[in-house]
Amino acid sequence: MEVDVFRTASIEDNGEARKKRVIAYMIEVYGDDSSDGKHERVFAVAALIGFQEVWDSLKSPWEERTGGIPYHATDCLAGRGAYKGWSKEKSYSLHNDLARLIVDFPIVGNAFVMDLASFAEIMHGVKRTENFLYCFAHMVAGACAIIRSYNHENNQKKQRAKFVFDSDNDKFNAGYLYSVLTKMKRWEEITADCEDSVEFAFNPKPAGIQAADLWVYEVRNEFDNKLKSINTKTYASHILSPEYPRFLRNEYFRSNIIGSKNRIDQMGNESQYLDAYKEWLLKHHRQDNPTSKIAFTAYWDVLHKKE
Repeated sequence: MEVDVFRTASIEDNGEARKKRVIAYMIEVYGDDSSDGKHERVFAVAALIGFQEVWDSLKSPWEERTGGIPYHATDCLAGRGAYKGWSKEKSYSLHNDLARLIVDFPIVGNAFVMDLASFAEIMHGVKRTENFLYCFAHMVAGACAIIRSYNHENNQKKQRAKFVFDSDNDKFNAGYLYSVLTKMKRWEEITADCEDSVEFAFNPKPAGIQAADLWVYEVRNEFDNKLKSINTKTYASHILSPEYPRFLRNEYFRSNIIGSKNRIDQMGNESQYLDAYKEWLLKHHRQDNPTSKIAFTAYWDVLHKKE
C-alpha cells in the first residue's frame, strides 16, 4: 500500500489544525474473521485501521443509525436475531448506510481471504488451526506493514498501534487468535510499531468491532461469489471495492496457494530459504512443523513484499 493513501485517509479535507490533532492519537486496529456456514469454502480475516480520534468520532453517527443495537452483518442480512421480521429493503438499507459511514470516515481496510477447499487439498496434512494461522498472520503482518510505512514517512512522532479483535467467536477461535498474536509479537521487524498487548472486545461491542464485522462480511462474501462465478455487485460491495486504494485485500485462490506450497517446498532445496528459515526457528524458539512453515511463509512474503 502506498503511504500517502493512509496519510490522506487520516487527514483528508480537514485542514492543518485537524492534522495536528490527529497525529496526537494512537492508531487502533479493529479486526474480525468470517467463514461460510460450514467452514468449507472461504475463510477471511479483516481489519480496519484508523486513529483513535477517528473511531471516537464514528461512535455517535454509528449508534444513531443502528439505534444502539450492536451490528452483525450476517444476522442483519439474513433477518435473524435483533433483525427478525425485517424486510430485505430495511436490512440492506441499514447495511449500506453503515458501509457508507465506514467510507466517509478516514479509515483504511486490510484483509486476507482464502479458498479453504484448495488449501486443505494442497497443504497436505494441515489442521483447522493452520487455516486460521495462515489468514490471520498475513492480515496482521499486512496491517503492521501499513502502519510502519506511515510512520516511516511521517515526520512527527511515531504512532503506536493497538489491535482489538472480536471475542464473539467460539472459545477456540478467540483463544487461538490470541495465542497467534502473542507469538507474532516476536516478529520484531514487522510488529515494532504495535503495542505488546492485544485486546478482545466484549459487550458492549465498540463501533470499530461492528464496522470490522461488516468489512469482513463483504470481503468473505465477494470472494465466495468469485469462487462460485457469481458476478453480483451490491452498493456496499461497490463502495468497499478493492478498486479503491483504502480498502485492500489479499485474495488467495488455488493458484496462489499452489505458489505458497511451492515456496514452502523450496525451503528444503534452496539455501536462501533454508538458511533464513533455520535462523527464524532458532530466533523464535520454534519447532520445524507445518504450522511453523506456514507462519514463516507469511513473514517472508510480507518482509519481501511478495504478496
